[in-house]
Amino acid sequence: MAKEYVLENIRQAIHAGRARLVEEIRVFEEEANRPLNLGNFIEHQGLSLDDIYRRDSWTSLCADAGRHEPVQDPDRNRAFKGLRRIEQH
Repeated sequence: MAKEYVLENIRQAIHAGRARLVEEIRVFEEEANRPLNLGNFIEHQGLSLDDIYRRDSWTSLCADAGRHEPVQDPDRNRAFKGLRRIEQH
């Protein structure tokens, strides 16, 4: 029971963090007065690549923020997992 409680708290924290990132991406250009791209975003927000990729891909976060169309690629999930491994090395 305690294990499930901890796991649910972690899931909620990740979801809240993802929702916050999506909102920050949505308003980035207005608030930062800079073009939206990954480099500008992480620099302005003081984040690391892992802060982004532990929640989702940059492309998916931007699509959810309404900044561009979602990517429909059957290999997306495999590529996304590889990005996190590359960044960690």
